Amino acid sequence: MRQMVMTFSCVGLLLGAAPGNAQSVGGSTQVELSRSGDSKEMAQYVRSALEEMMSGLKTVSKLADAARRDGDEEMIRCVQMRLSNIRALLMVSERANGAMKEAVGAASPQRAEHEFRKVVVSLAKVRQFTAEA
Repeated sequence: MRQMVMTFSCVGLLLGAAPGNAQSVGGSTQVELSRSGDSKEMAQYVRSALEEMMSGLKTVSKLADAARRDGDEEMIRCVQMRLSNIRALLMVSERANGAMKEAVGAASPQRAEHEFRKVVVSLAKVRQFTAEA
């Protein structure tokens, strides 16, 4: 039964294109904000993105705890992998946030935009991993 559920879940993810939806959301926001070039808007977006990533981390962490309580080894491995990926993306985003602030202070809009894009892509991936978990 569990194998059938996993198979349908995988097929649903492949055909449902949940990762594509996450990327399109981040991409459209990125285009809107990069046109304006407003560093305050970018900083606000990054703050909300970091908050959403932390929320995703907490959600997946709770799923990992539930899987441990149930003793479901397959689920533990699956959720732990997603949890590790989310933690790494959160670290990258926090560093990119700091680098973006430095770039804005140094009047380097291209570098600030580059760091901003890192956060946008990380948020899309965190959304994907949270949905997969």
